[in-house]
Amino acid sequence: AAAASPGARLRLAQFNVLADGLSGKDQKLGGFTESPVGALDFRYRKDRLIEELLRHGDPPDVIAMEEVDHYHDWFEPVLAELGYEGTFLSKPRSACRNSLDPSLSDGCALFWRRDSVSLVELETMNYDAAGKDGLPTGGKDNQVAILARLRPRGGAPVTVAVTHLVAKKSADGEQSRSRQILQLLDRLMERGQGRGLPCIVAADLNAAPTRGTTANYDALAYPAALQHELGLRSAYAEALGAEPAYTTWKKRGSHEAMHTIDYIFVSPGIEVVRVLAPPEPEDVDSTRFPGWRYPSDHV
Repeated sequence: AAAASPGARLRLAQFNVLADGLSGKDQKLGGFTESPVGALDFRYRKDRLIEELLRHGDPPDVIAMEEVDHYHDWFEPVLAELGYEGTFLSKPRSACRNSLDPSLSDGCALFWRRDSVSLVELETMNYDAAGKDGLPTGGKDNQVAILARLRPRGGAPVTVAVTHLVAKKSADGEQSRSRQILQLLDRLMERGQGRGLPCIVAADLNAAPTRGTTANYDALAYPAALQHELGLRSAYAEALGAEPAYTTWKKRGSHEAMHTIDYIFVSPGIEVVRVLAPPEPEDVDSTRFPGWRYPSDHV
């Protein structure tokens, strides 16, 4: 998405890159039964992931990623050669550790292009856990966020946050996602965004905008993000008139999942100029994502 912060234009890419440790055919390792086995191999996907980030005109000024489990040995060194600096925060209990390579641990990453953006301040978050009653347990969830105050060249600082919320598709899971996104937005308020300082939230919410036809629970996380006093708007909904038809599309056995769960939210003071639309359904392979032509299960 391209957005104008005060005095500058900022190009931001939001991308769940599909963790290597979660990209197998086994149900415990992703369950991508219909995808070609070679197309799931990170040795094939890794170059395609970089290409996907950079092939859409001018390179992004900021790249927000989820499910990164090859930060130090792939994304950071490659993107450094391409002019980016970055930071990474692993989940404390990544499911990738149960994969064929237990050294893998996925998390969120944030990169900024050195010649167009400078880092002012950096903060990380590990969400507070809560019981079924919604009260804090004193522990921590497995989900994390990165918050970076960045200064675009010629513009005012803008805080960019990247996060990946709990995946469990249930009413309890949706309650957790709502609680997590509110923790993040409250923290942004504490950092000064509520006093008019602009912010962008790039997120795999793991949550649909509305209840939909297949969910047996109400949508909570997406409405919570938009109803928070930060006054966030969805960049895609604003540019397209509605959220895209999908941001993830995959086949797992006989089950096909086509959902909108990834978002870019912007605060007042940021103008959305344009967004990159997902491929048209007729252009998507019958095996869906990932495949030979597309390296992740998210767009």
